[in-house]
Amino acid sequence: MATPDKGGNITEYNKIVGSEKTASCEEYTMCKFESNKADEFVALELILDWGRKGDAGKKSPVLSKDVAKVGISNKGHKKAVNLIQLLYVKQVVNTME
Repeated sequence: MATPDKGGNITEYNKIVGSEKTASCEEYTMCKFESNKADEFVALELILDWGRKGDAGKKSPVLSKDVAKVGISNKGHKKAVNLIQLLYVKQVVNTME
């Protein structure tokens, strides 16, 4: 496999916390990131997020005030150099009306 499959972290998160407790999550996977600088990774993610089409464009979970937790996985990969996966978990708000 030249490039690993993207996604799957929300499913794994649901297994840990239970799907009924899962807050809104967003996943982000970057293959072949060749730098070792976090600020370059974040800048590249923001550029890619801003370039998306439709409702997803011009916004990013990196800048969302609702994100309460971030999970990061960085694994070496023979063909993809680095496989970096992020899981952005938005806070759960319990409101009573």
